[in-house]
Amino acid sequence: ALDGGEDGMTYIERIISDGPACLNHQGWLLIELDPEQLPLASKQVDHSGRYGERRYVKDYSHRDRVLMARKAEHRSSIVSGEV
Repeated sequence: ALDGGEDGMTYIERIISDGPACLNHQGWLLIELDPEQLPLASKQVDHSGRYGERRYVKDYSHRDRVLMARKAEHRSSIVSGEV
């Protein structure tokens, strides 16, 4: 296991932050984590504004174990025809 700092989130936060740059258009980021870390990771996904759809996958103990976050569609701020 990696040393993720005091709360164990150091690498998870970095993966969530850097993930969109590594994903194809509307690609999915999947992270297996401790169910106790899921609320923090979900909050970071929401606050990043770089992901759209989000899902969870349960383990055999019926606990949310995998966070799935889909890369948000890039919307251009430039409207065609306007200068």
